[in-house]
Amino acid sequence: MARQDLLPETVSVVFAANDFYAPYLSALFASILDHRDRARAYELIVLSEDLTKPHEQMLREQVEGDNVTLQVLDVTSAMLPYKDKLRVRGHFKRETYFRLLLPQLLPDHHKILYLDADMICLHDVAELFDTDISDYLIAACHDPDTTGIYNGIDIDVDQPNKREYTDTVLKLRNPYDYFQAGTILFNLDAWREKIDVDEVFSFAGSHEFQLLDQDVLNVFCQDQVRFVDMAWNVMYNYGGFRIREIISHSTPELYQAYLEAREHPYIVHYAGPVKPWDDAECDFAEHFWRYAPSTPFYAVSVQRLIRSNAREELRELAAQVEDTRQWLKSVDEELQRYECRPVGLRIKEFLYHGVIAPLTGKPHSAK
Repeated sequence: MARQDLLPETVSVVFAANDFYAPYLSALFASILDHRDRARAYELIVLSEDLTKPHEQMLREQVEGDNVTLQVLDVTSAMLPYKDKLRVRGHFKRETYFRLLLPQLLPDHHKILYLDADMICLHDVAELFDTDISDYLIAACHDPDTTGIYNGIDIDVDQPNKREYTDTVLKLRNPYDYFQAGTILFNLDAWREKIDVDEVFSFAGSHEFQLLDQDVLNVFCQDQVRFVDMAWNVMYNYGGFRIREIISHSTPELYQAYLEAREHPYIVHYAGPVKPWDDAECDFAEHFWRYAPSTPFYAVSVQRLIRSNAREELRELAAQVEDTRQWLKSVDEELQRYECRPVGLRIKEFLYHGVIAPLTGKPHSAK
């Protein structure tokens, strides 16, 4: 019999999600299981404050088996000292800060793979988990989106003056080594030795960081990151313009690395406010909808997609109604102005515009 210490290490993967995200987390789970090595053990850990028992049970029944376990950690108490100091904005949620708790939440783990919940895996995550990071705090992927904005593409209203912000607020020594925090392999032993969790949260609450804890992590981890193939975190082409308008303006090396990663994505990341469960035709949406039908939440995902599309159609209809209202208002104002003119002037204008101008081809005003 093989000795226990010679068995492959359990692949531990952690996620942060609220209860609303259960259907999308479920699709991510389905994709991880589809590509797993059945000779390895996998441990899935969910950090949440409000995951309901019924949803937890549905997830548990979906994934637990011979080589997969599921653990749900309620982080309400752990977040209590920090929650009033942390800022959120846009499509970001407070769950993004949960990963900062990992060193203290998982004291018996040496390393952990963190994945954002808005992802789909197309490769065995065990390969990434096995990466040697003994000399690093983390392993992660370069972020060609943020570095593209840094290079002067000031089209993101939520990230204005990116170069000045990065240089003077974050004070990164090498801005082009900025990493995307959706996929992070944490060396928890190194974190516990070198980083104080209270210090990290204190810093996180000290400024209105544009990208919240991702910026914070980049500050604390700089020069201590092992960069891995960008295929492990391929951001979708949000809005159809992210590649053309932003990523193409990153460094030539990062732009090329992104294009190559798109050809063989290991993990697809829907990093943006519009997700495939909102728009089934967005970039890489087919990967999510490949796995959604195999989850116990499929009906919920479809129902939400229909509602999302209906809301969008109603918004467009409301905009059209408002445009029509404004046009009718302008017509009414013009009619009122016309009706206030003397009768003689109105007759002259009628004769000119209706009879004389068409005959002469001279569009001059009648005097």
